[in-house]
Amino acid sequence: MGTSAACMWATIYYGAHESDMFIPTYGHNLPIFLRFIYDILGIWTGDTAAWQLFKQDVNDFGILTWEIDEPSTSVDFLDLTISITQDGRLTTKTYQKAMNLYQYTPPHSAHPPVMMKGIVYGLLRNYFAQNSN
Repeated sequence: MGTSAACMWATIYYGAHESDMFIPTYGHNLPIFLRFIYDILGIWTGDTAAWQLFKQDVNDFGILTWEIDEPSTSVDFLDLTISITQDGRLTTKTYQKAMNLYQYTPPHSAHPPVMMKGIVYGLLRNYFAQNSN
């Protein structure tokens, strides 16, 4: 990205655009709109025509283009798959990208053994917390 502050500046720059354009224009159709750097999660309640305008406006800002998934009952956001069941409940499970190389610290490294236990414990704790079933 160039400098160590580039991600922070990009987040602030796009956040200003969200505050000035997205929220005033589409806020009534987006009861939930969350963004972490370049990952966005939202719940869309508007009609299809407004959805098409929203997608166009998102990609009309700057030189980057966004990959926008169509509305559905299941979405991958960061390391979670969030789904809405038939009875309206939210369920979550851990999502791992297909390109994940699982490059954890090998147990024969020079790190103390307690660190290896901490890695395993931390991953198991996250999996337990992230999975609703």
